[in-house]
Amino acid sequence: MAQRKKEAALSPAAAGATVLTGGLLAFGVCLAVLAGAAGLMAVGKLGEEAMFRACCLGAALGGFAGGLYAALSCKSRLLPVALAAAGVSFLLWLLAGAAVYGSVSPGSAGALLAASLAGGGAAGVVAPRRKR
Repeated sequence: MAQRKKEAALSPAAAGATVLTGGLLAFGVCLAVLAGAAGLMAVGKLGEEAMFRACCLGAALGGFAGGLYAALSCKSRLLPVALAAAGVSFLLWLLAGAAVYGSVSPGSAGALLAASLAGGGAAGVVAPRRKR
């Protein structure tokens, strides 16, 4: 009988690096969505009042992309890993907003947190589990 090799679990440092990389990916995807929305706003196709919705959409899409990357890289504890990657993305946006504007309104921060975690949670749920 051939014994199957067990996949080695990721070390905590490797899992943390994966979560951080997923958070950076989520940040980049959100930045790309916001750049596209700013371009549409510049040519007059998107009104200024829709920019907050575009921010929430970018946070959700970024959280999904980064969470999916992190969940597929770790292959265990998919939902917590995906949520952590989305949380890292939110913290990066929070730090960027505080650095640029000096303060962040709790209402907009709460909405962006909810959108990021919703995207990360969706990624953690739809990521395929490995077969045992």
